[in-house]
Amino acid sequence: MSEQVTVTKRRSVRRMARMLANNLCCELSKNDANSKLEAAEDGWLQLTAHGGTVAMKLKRRRLRIFDALHVTVDDADVWMPLAGRLRVRRALRRYLLSRATDVV
Repeated sequence: MSEQVTVTKRRSVRRMARMLANNLCCELSKNDANSKLEAAEDGWLQLTAHGGTVAMKLKRRRLRIFDALHVTVDDADVWMPLAGRLRVRRALRRYLLSRATDVV
């Protein structure tokens, strides 16, 4: 019985993480004026949304595939599976490119 509950909880967490990744990607694709892009004090690129409650930090590495992505909600780190992190990271890069082409 406890194994079944554990598997159900694991699936639920994965499903919720997938939903979070989808919502973050949709928010980034909207190019919303409420989101604020800034450089964090530790050299990371930080995008904050929803009044600062959601923050995404991107740390560039030598190879783009190894870029680090940290998502925090109300100053708490959020775990996402690898596929979700890759999707959010790709959406964040797309957002940066769209912001750059708007400026130039």
